[in-house]
Amino acid sequence: MAFTTVPTPLWTLYRERDGFSAFVVTVVFAAYAVGVAVSLFLVGHLSDRHGRRRVLVPAVLANAAAAVIFLVWPDLPGLVLARALSGLGVGAVTATATAWIAELHTAHRPGASPRRAQLVATSANLGGFGVGALASGLLAQGSPAPLSVPYAVFLGLLLVAAGLALATPETHAAPVPRPPYRPQRVAVPPARAAGSSRPPPRRSCRSRRSASSPRSRRASSPARCTSPRSCSPARCRSWSSARPSPPRP
Repeated sequence: MAFTTVPTPLWTLYRERDGFSAFVVTVVFAAYAVGVAVSLFLVGHLSDRHGRRRVLVPAVLANAAAAVIFLVWPDLPGLVLARALSGLGVGAVTATATAWIAELHTAHRPGASPRRAQLVATSANLGGFGVGALASGLLAQGSPAPLSVPYAVFLGLLLVAAGLALATPETHAAPVPRPPYRPQRVAVPPARAAGSSRPPPRRSCRSRRSASSPRSRRASSPARCTSPRSCSPARCRSWSSARPSPPRP
C-alpha cells in the first residue's frame, strides 16, 4: 500500500519539469482510481478460487512493474500507464492480503479474538498511505535524482515483499475442480415494498374485573394485543386467570 502514494509528493516536480496542468494531474490520478475499481470487481475475489498466494504475488509484481515504468518511461503516457497498473495491483492486494492475514491469525491462534488481525490489516492499509508519501518525500529531498530514487527504493522493497509472500504458508487451497471465472457481483439488499411499514406497536389491555381493584390492577401483567379492538374482555379474562395470583400479605 505504501507504493501507491510514492508519486504523490513528486507531482510538483513533474509539473515543474513538464509543465503539467491541474487537469493532467487529475487524469493521472483518475487512471489509478479506475485501475483500483476494475481490480476490485474483476480480480479481488479470485483468491477464493485460486488461493491467496497465487493472487497476491502477481499483484505485488504488478506494482513492481509499475515502478519500473516510472523509472524508464517518465513521460505522460508512461505515468498514466504506471498509475493504472499500480491501481490494478493494489485492488488485488487489498482484498487478498486482508483475508490472508485473518486466516493466518486463525490458524496460529485458534479460538483467539480476530481483533488483532483486523487491527493489523487496517494499520497496513491506512498506515501504508502515510508511510509511502513520507518516505518518498524524504528520499526525493535528499537525493540528486528525486524522480528516480524513490521508485528504485520501493522497487527493491516490492521484490522483497513478493519473496516473503512466496515463503508464507497458503491458507486457502484452490478448489478442485475450479469453478469457471465470473466477475464479482454487486449485491444490494432488497428494498422494502412501497407502502409497507412496520406493524403497529402492541398495546396492553387489562381485564375489566381487575380494573375495579387497585391491588389486582397493579399485580396483573399486560397482555399482547395488536390493536385496542382486538383486546376482547374474554381474552383478557382468560389470560389473567392463567396467571398465578400474587401472595397476599
